[in-house]
Amino acid sequence: MSDAAIEVTMVEAHADQMQVERLLVPAGACMRDALSICGLARGRELLTQMQSVDHVADSFVGIWGRRALLNTPLNDGDRIELYRELVADAKSARLKRASEQGYRWQGRTRRAAKTENT
Repeated sequence: MSDAAIEVTMVEAHADQMQVERLLVPAGACMRDALSICGLARGRELLTQMQSVDHVADSFVGIWGRRALLNTPLNDGDRIELYRELVADAKSARLKRASEQGYRWQGRTRRAAKTENT
């Protein structure tokens, strides 16, 4: 690999599979550049959606698990992750699962309940 190019990995996760694509981008490239040349279907879709994103918390892409904006510079070996929207809120899903299993909250931990009864 020459000094004029860096290698990054683009990853898109689905419910049943994961797509991985390795890209060679010019040194000094940013997230926008990588999304524009990637072959993943969602990559170009996210590029148009991200044009209006100003805050990193609203981003649909990230580098090594940290959300990033389109102007974020890339380094050699970066893993670019394409995020999808959550189907369910984790907190409400956990509450629903607990209520279906018949779990009742006592207002204290099990350890505290055991020490009181002994």
